[in-house]
Amino acid sequence: MARIYTILPSVVVLSAAVVAIWAAPRAAQLWRASAEQDQVRTSASRLAGDNILTAVNEATRDVARTVAPSVVSVSTRMQRGDHSWTGGGSGWVWDEGGHIVTNAHVVDGAELIEIQTASDEIFTARLIGLDLHTDIALLRLDVDGLTPALRCSETPMQGDMVFAFGSPFGFRFSMSAGIVSGVGRSAGLPDIEYENFIQVDAAINPGNSGGPLTDVRGRVLGMNTAIATGRGNSLGQGQFAGIGLAIPMEMIENVIGQIIESGEVHAGFLGVSLLPARALAQQRQGNPLADCIKAHYSGEGAVVGLVSRSSPAEGVGLRLGDVIMRIDGIAVTDEEQATSLIASRRPGTITQLDIWRPREDGSGGDEVGVAVALMERAASVNREPLLELLREVGFARLETCTETTAASAEVGFRPGVLVADVTGGSSAAGRVDPGAIIVAVDGAPIRSLDELLTRIQRIIEKESFWRSRAPMLALTLCEPSGQTRVIEVSLPR
Repeated sequence: MARIYTILPSVVVLSAAVVAIWAAPRAAQLWRASAEQDQVRTSASRLAGDNILTAVNEATRDVARTVAPSVVSVSTRMQRGDHSWTGGGSGWVWDEGGHIVTNAHVVDGAELIEIQTASDEIFTARLIGLDLHTDIALLRLDVDGLTPALRCSETPMQGDMVFAFGSPFGFRFSMSAGIVSGVGRSAGLPDIEYENFIQVDAAINPGNSGGPLTDVRGRVLGMNTAIATGRGNSLGQGQFAGIGLAIPMEMIENVIGQIIESGEVHAGFLGVSLLPARALAQQRQGNPLADCIKAHYSGEGAVVGLVSRSSPAEGVGLRLGDVIMRIDGIAVTDEEQATSLIASRRPGTITQLDIWRPREDGSGGDEVGVAVALMERAASVNREPLLELLREVGFARLETCTETTAASAEVGFRPGVLVADVTGGSSAAGRVDPGAIIVAVDGAPIRSLDELLTRIQRIIEKESFWRSRAPMLALTLCEPSGQTRVIEVSLPR
């Protein structure tokens, strides 16, 4: 009995310890659960009322409501020989006249273009014109009641919130959000000559091409056109990898305005050869001009390396070593952006250049402002070698078909390239009559001599058989009689 009394206190203490070990965590768990529930109730109560997130949410919905009626889905069908395939992208309504804007690569060469509007109606569109150098195309629907997109030609700023609309992977009329990661970007895309992209991190995927990029007020700032794929440094229509590129509205307005007015696009020309300012830092010392710029100029820009004779640049006194910092108030990041900004302005436009000019004694530099009237830029491809190839075939004289040139040749006007003369005894003689109009190359429509030469240049560059045999061109001709036919022309090697 004494032994029982001896161990009883130990049993009690042990039991109490066991209860405490079990009860303490349980109590703590219940306390945490109660606190969490109180937190949920309090937070839910606050969220039930108006707050900044509901305001942002409603504003985003308003952007969608503003933009969605003007967004369209573009479907295409193409035929090359015995092979046919379908493609597509996006676009948006430009005006109440039925004009639709999209990327040139979305519709280039298409035999059939169909547009699905936000109201799910489907229409067949006509290609009015395109500019291969900027990847911009204009379509038209013969329908009324379309809702034009709001537009804003102001340059966005890094950090601005933006929204991308389109039909990624066939999910039509989708919307994604992000911010402007940078402006004035050049990506080195092989088929786009003038690059001055807006870089965004809004999700852009195949099918978004041609769709609008808008600001927080639902105004179109640019057009989605390219994606960084994440595979090396390549760009194109790959899956989204955090970087999307859009053509700015300023360039779109210039190109579309000219296509509507005349069917052709003319680029501004300054007459300078440019280098990126940052490249001078990598040059060896010993060049006084470069040493002065490296020592006294910090920042980005485009350095004048050559001034062409009788050019607008020579006329206003631009000289070797001048650093172009801003064009019409837009900061210049490199020489490619500067070239694109100049080319996006029409010939005759008065353009303001802000220049940093090194002093002759090398002691520093001064900022000066220059107003210059741009000239028309010559063809973007080297015309003469290509024209010589065509002359060897028999196309003695080619010119852009306009109402004036068509009237001179006494043929009906049709956009394309007028065959003004054919060399007797050539391979073209007997197959092509003077007055015929070339309207397509390999099934891809053309509307100017520059466009014809650009397409031929790209065929030569891309087709591997150029090294093994003479390239064949399929030219679609509209005869003076109005009949359309296709002939094959073999270019000399």
